[in-house]
Amino acid sequence: MAKFLAGSTRQLTDLRVMPSMHDPRPAFFPSSVLPEMEAQAAAEEHAARGGGRYPALRWHPVDGTEVVAHDAAALADYESRGYVAYPPNAAPVSALQQMQDALAELTPEERQMVVEAQRQSRLDAIQKKLSALSSDDLDRALEGAAEAVVKRGPGRPRKAH
Repeated sequence: MAKFLAGSTRQLTDLRVMPSMHDPRPAFFPSSVLPEMEAQAAAEEHAARGGGRYPALRWHPVDGTEVVAHDAAALADYESRGYVAYPPNAAPVSALQQMQDALAELTPEERQMVVEAQRQSRLDAIQKKLSALSSDDLDRALEGAAEAVVKRGPGRPRKAH
């Protein structure tokens, strides 16, 4: 029990990670090989074994399935079936975000043209709906629209002068 307490108190006071006879911990010894040298050696070994760009990862753009192409024929087969060289986004992009991205790529004049075309499209849709109404229904709809313009929103009413 004393050895156990001694080991746990050592951890509270001496935070160095050092192996001992009763407390085996991994020992990390400094190396004379730099990570860049290891990467270079790995690249040379890869080239000595035939090298190349294989194995290559590909992803399905819709469901995100990951596949490995071990040669050029497999890579061409996966790419012909629509697999792409980058993983698809984890979160789908919303329709609003797509619209904002598309509008951001336009010039201010083009944006104004798009907004004007959208406004005209809405007016055409309203006119089409109004043309389907009878004259009495049309009068009631127009009266309701005029009242909606006059109504104040929520809040305090206007003071009478």
